[in-house]
Amino acid sequence: MKHKQYLKIYIFSSLLFITPFIVTFLFIFRAGELKSVDEIVHIQHNSNAIYGSAYSNNSESYKLALARFVQPKICTLGSSRVLQLRQESFKESFANYGGVVTNLAKGERFLVKLLAEHVPEIIIMGLDCWWFNPNFLKNQSAFPSPIANSTITTAKLTKPLWHLFRRKISFKDFYETILSAEQANTSLTRFPRIGVKGLMNSSGFRKDGSMFYGDRLLKDDTQIRLHAFEANLAQIESGSRYFMHGAHVDSSALAHLEAIVNLCKEKEVKLIFFFPPFAPSIWKAMQDHSQDYAYIRKISSILQANGIEIHNFHDIRPLNGVDSEFLDGFHGGDIAFQRVLLKLASKEPYWAKWIAIDNVKNNIKKFTGQYLTISQPQMYKVLPPSH
Repeated sequence: MKHKQYLKIYIFSSLLFITPFIVTFLFIFRAGELKSVDEIVHIQHNSNAIYGSAYSNNSESYKLALARFVQPKICTLGSSRVLQLRQESFKESFANYGGVVTNLAKGERFLVKLLAEHVPEIIIMGLDCWWFNPNFLKNQSAFPSPIANSTITTAKLTKPLWHLFRRKISFKDFYETILSAEQANTSLTRFPRIGVKGLMNSSGFRKDGSMFYGDRLLKDDTQIRLHAFEANLAQIESGSRYFMHGAHVDSSALAHLEAIVNLCKEKEVKLIFFFPPFAPSIWKAMQDHSQDYAYIRKISSILQANGIEIHNFHDIRPLNGVDSEFLDGFHGGDIAFQRVLLKLASKEPYWAKWIAIDNVKNNIKKFTGQYLTISQPQMYKVLPPSH
């Protein structure tokens, strides 16, 4: 008799323990978190969906799947700072592989994988100046190992519960996603969405690989942006994080950059290097501390001596760029990067056949001073406060 009673208690306790994980599994499954990257890319190009995963560190595999599917003539490579370059600015097929390169060693490794999938005609590569700073490189935090979408981990099953507890996900959204992810509500856009970030915030990669920061762009985030600028100014003062001070250029970074150049030469890919822009107030502060950033002044001359051309857009003020066209001190928005492309087209006539110049000019005229360009207003439930 006692044996049966213990068995019932064991079964009840086991069910009590595993039920929350069954529910969270259903949640991440219905949200599309477990779809393969190839399936996600295919869905995106059939439906113009936004893909934003909350539980898989899979940007590299996603971008390689994008290369296999799109096989673009033009692509961009770099850190998160280049993620606002979009298809609408180009006449030919384009893909954005930004967000996967955190230093030049990783850039070289990713390029080897990319060229094995597809060889584009042009690569536009944004170079973050701190990739050449030995002080930054030796203190750079290790990034977590990639987690495949299909891999079920303890973290994937427990994080939704933690997000519920912290009210980052509402019980209503959690419940609706389990019932039907297609009907899961977002108050921001009407775009189809895949992944928890996509569903909840309309945040994630667009079908061209560029980034859409839905929750940041479509809400009044003035205080958040102000705090980000203040934090960057404090980092310049203290010489911390990306704004570490430095006097010399790292020799290993130059070696990796040369390897990237040689890889593109071997495949006959036209390679364009550029320095992405800083918000004007941030670049001015860096110039006020120019003695602390001697390594930046040395980069261009060293590259030029090695026969490597780079277009320097650190200072976007000559292109009429302003702070409000930036998400923070070093992440430019749509208009900031369209200003960059327009300048590239004027400097190199070769670019005229690749860049959609009329579209770029119209966007700059219409959305000057704003971070986001709106090409499909019917897809937005909310427009940014400035639009």
